[in-house]
Amino acid sequence: MSVLRRLFVALTLPALSSPVGAAASTCSVFSTCSSCVQHAALDDHDGISCWWCPLDGGGGRCHDLGAFATSKCFGLFRNRKCIASPTTASTCPMKSPDYCPEAVPQIRISKGMMTRSYNSVRVSLISPSKTLSKVSGFDYSERFRWVWQQLALSSKLVEVPESNVASGKSFDVPFTWMHGSDSMTISLPKQGEGTAGLMIADPCVYKGLATLPSFCEAGTRYRTGERVPEMINAMLADGTIKYWATLGDNWYDPMGDISQTLYAKYSKQVLQALNVVVPGNHDYWSFGPSLWPSPFGEQCGNGFMQFNGMDTMAAKHIPRGSSDAPYNFSVDPNISILYDGDGQKCAASQDNMNFYQQIGNVALIGYTGASYYADLRSFFEEACAAVGAEKTVKVVFLLSHWDDANGSTGGMNDSTTPAAFSKVMKIPGCKEFHEKRMFKWITGHTHCNVLSPYMNEWGAEVAEAGMRIAGFGMKAMEDTCRVEGSGLQCSDCDAQANFGFPIYDTTNGRLRILYFDTSSDDKYAAALSCVQKKGWRGCEGESYVSTWLDTPIVERDTVESVVV
Repeated sequence: MSVLRRLFVALTLPALSSPVGAAASTCSVFSTCSSCVQHAALDDHDGISCWWCPLDGGGGRCHDLGAFATSKCFGLFRNRKCIASPTTASTCPMKSPDYCPEAVPQIRISKGMMTRSYNSVRVSLISPSKTLSKVSGFDYSERFRWVWQQLALSSKLVEVPESNVASGKSFDVPFTWMHGSDSMTISLPKQGEGTAGLMIADPCVYKGLATLPSFCEAGTRYRTGERVPEMINAMLADGTIKYWATLGDNWYDPMGDISQTLYAKYSKQVLQALNVVVPGNHDYWSFGPSLWPSPFGEQCGNGFMQFNGMDTMAAKHIPRGSSDAPYNFSVDPNISILYDGDGQKCAASQDNMNFYQQIGNVALIGYTGASYYADLRSFFEEACAAVGAEKTVKVVFLLSHWDDANGSTGGMNDSTTPAAFSKVMKIPGCKEFHEKRMFKWITGHTHCNVLSPYMNEWGAEVAEAGMRIAGFGMKAMEDTCRVEGSGLQCSDCDAQANFGFPIYDTTNGRLRILYFDTSSDDKYAAALSCVQKKGWRGCEGESYVSTWLDTPIVERDTVESVVV
């Protein structure tokens, strides 16, 4: 809730004599704390139209706000144990879905950098900072630095026993949090083994920043706030998808409340899969560095990097067991208002965003496009040396957000994903994969899912190695999303937003991209039903599933490289 809206509520509530927000019948349909709070947080109005009181014994526990005199959130006799959202207000008091007794702990499991052993994994917990004293089992545990300080990050590096990895047995990491003892389960594919991952970019929900004209225009039509978590939960349920990635503009969330609410919808199975993220422009600035600061709030990448718990270049030299912060907090985002319009100065250090890691037979090189290529060159050289030296790597994916810097969004023209790829594909270590067409780039930003974008701008060598996966609710501009069934750009096709889920599969000696088209209610319902019953592999022959790539994995010519 914005400061102005909170002030409006405070000034007007005493005069209210009838229910505020959603009707009582709207709230009473929610039978659990989590569903009640999530509805409240994503409601299009004041964000607190429903509340849940765990001590309410009178029938349904999810209620409308109520009149001033009787409301158990705002009333004279309000119950301070009531739970509502978002956490950025304190009147109720507002609390995140984490406070619900059935809440899934917000765990993050990230593959360790390739500078570590293959079995190295970073595990983290995101919890309300007010409950940090109840958290144990981690080496670093602190309230978020600079922004989103209603949250805390607890993190550590663990080494999965080789016997577990070799036998395909999962490994449990115990911890405690506000609801008592729990554990997270790591399922790590063998080094060099084929694997599968799911990637998306630019997911939005019609809330906060995304309610502005031309923003989350397709999100309401595709019901992204409900369907993105629901489909990802279904696709990862059988454990065959080992990693999931979000390539920037992660729910358009400058304040942290939207992320909390959406991530509360993911199952524990999803949260236990290997998490991969790169930042987009809206993970730094609400509108862009030239329009900084914004009344919607600014996180400058700090909330994003702590919320996702990645193992990055910032922690490369931090050993297992260290209590040192896993991120570089040297850039204070609270820069002087004298820098109005120069928000680039508040951006978190790039080493918090850049990483290279191996999952099975795939290497992932992720980076921020908010840095110039000259500042990224040494990182790319290091990453390419590492993947080139590792004989069990068969496929390399270059991951970033910006496909087009277009001036105002904070990305650099020479480090957009296709621009960077055009140079990285020539670096020893990566070059050998590119020569065998086993080096691919995957991007977000322009709101469409399409194969081989920018053919005219970059030519076949670069374009045919790329894919854009940003069709998750944001408005698609007139000419940027004309796509045929094969996934290729089509000048004669209708211009319209699309919505679907791409899976990257490197098992059985092949590199495949399967695209589940969910751009209509019927297709979505059919895909969800099939995946829930048969698993995603059992649905490959269905009409809404397209094979966007299917090619044998070709062994590259190995190079003797030394990791920097």
